Amino acid sequence: MAKTHVRMCAAGLVALTAASNTWAANLLVNPGFESPADPGNNVSTLISGWNFVNDAARATFHNNTPGGSWSVWYKTFQPAGGGVTQNVAITPGATYNLTAKQFFETAYPTTEAVSQLGLTWLDAGGNPVGTPAFTNIDPTSNPPTNVWTQYGVSGVAPANATQVQVFLGWSGGGTVPGQQSAFVDDADLEGPGTPPNTSVWVINGSGDWNAAGNWANGTVPNGVGAEADFFSAITAPHTVYTDVPITAGLLNFNNANQYVIGGAGSLTLQTASGNAQVVVQAGSQKLNLPTVIASNTTFNVAGGATLTIGNPLTINAGKSITQTGAGNVNYESIINVLTGASIAFANSTHAHQLNVSSTGSASIGGAGSVLKVDALSNAGKVDVQTNAMIVDYTGSSPIASIQDQVKSGFNNGAWTGQGITSAAAAAASGSAHKTAIAVLEASDTGSATFAGTPVDNTSVLLRYTYSGDANGDKTVNTTDFNLLAANFGGSGKRWFNGDFNYDGLVNTTDFNLLASNFGQTLPSDGGSNTLGAVVPEPASFALLGLATAGLLARRRR
Repeated sequence: MAKTHVRMCAAGLVALTAASNTWAANLLVNPGFESPADPGNNVSTLISGWNFVNDAARATFHNNTPGGSWSVWYKTFQPAGGGVTQNVAITPGATYNLTAKQFFETAYPTTEAVSQLGLTWLDAGGNPVGTPAFTNIDPTSNPPTNVWTQYGVSGVAPANATQVQVFLGWSGGGTVPGQQSAFVDDADLEGPGTPPNTSVWVINGSGDWNAAGNWANGTVPNGVGAEADFFSAITAPHTVYTDVPITAGLLNFNNANQYVIGGAGSLTLQTASGNAQVVVQAGSQKLNLPTVIASNTTFNVAGGATLTIGNPLTINAGKSITQTGAGNVNYESIINVLTGASIAFANSTHAHQLNVSSTGSASIGGAGSVLKVDALSNAGKVDVQTNAMIVDYTGSSPIASIQDQVKSGFNNGAWTGQGITSAAAAAASGSAHKTAIAVLEASDTGSATFAGTPVDNTSVLLRYTYSGDANGDKTVNTTDFNLLAANFGGSGKRWFNGDFNYDGLVNTTDFNLLASNFGQTLPSDGGSNTLGAVVPEPASFALLGLATAGLLARRRR
């Protein structure tokens, strides 16, 4: 076919020497084609941020990127042509300059393949507008071979253009003797726009956190305050792994598919100022490597989304975790709350083990929330507030030590001590209708659920309720009176037996607590836990009066 040495479309421009850049920020994602990593293979059909056209590929045969391995391979023996494209948001009326390095093998000048750099303007609907700008490098122009040479093209965006499609590739071709392929590397699009200046994961697959090419801006997010964004790149669940320790200040997830951050390394959440954050805008996302909280940290999980912590979580001394958003945070791990540190659970969740150090604290927020743990070690304070807790133990029951923790928190009715406590009970300590924390064995209740959560007989159950609610059903009635009556005057007793002040005795003190709340009911789980205004019926007073006489008579005998 007839050829000219250099062919250009519209505002196309060839630069055979180093182009002078008017702008300083590259608007392209993965400009060196280094992402994703593909160890053990010289050719790859995976490329982050770009789309392949026809039979183009990435290859390691020639590379121009310092420290890199990859370039895009123009298979000029394929007459259908091909290449790569990337769409970039632009400003109408502005000038844009595209450059790239190209490498032509020795036999390229004998082919009929025309290498191209192109800018095709698109409107908001993705439709072509205006006149595209192309540079065409004709093989008969005898371009330099076996050396990297920079070429470029410039164009002005039409008034109705909102994006530009960058094209790097070739047209035509056919097989000739010798090595005839062409390669492109280190593309650069400059002009008004927003460069990919945050570390956004760009692989549609699993990959190494520490590979620069896996991030849109070519920068590994590893440092105090670093931001790592996990957005729309993946179309199925994938793992981002690290085998060395990493540090970040913000992890941002927004994808219906699951990202798992895992590996043999560790994650530290730390900022120079303000809170570190893990933000989950959508999907079920997971941190599956040991995580250290080195700055106050917020887990912000949107409604319908979930964050799972799958490996040990350590909250450093004096630091805190709080939770916002209507979504769930699940813990499949050990939680270590060090001296002076704190964690606030905002909804029902499960933790394998909760270890609270001296002056450390944990609280269960929300309404109707249930914290379920397999083991509890508490030298600090666990605040049940208006909620419930389940210790689903293995082996012998820890109910004695748990009751001791509640007794310590009770602090003679003030609910201000260390151990297991309730801020809501403390607020009601001066009320005529006092509240407390019921401490029960699951076998006491005879139910397979507690506070709406399945339980088995190897569980200790704790719940905010009225004093006198022996069976923990949030109501004080004759069932509770009968449990107290059966144990009246006894020692070595528990809450279920009528010991409502945790002193091991069932006596008139406990009876008076029950009597003051007789007929009272707290709302079911999930409702308001404001103290009710129910007043015992006169018949109830009469019943309690007779019961009091009977119990006191029994005590005198």
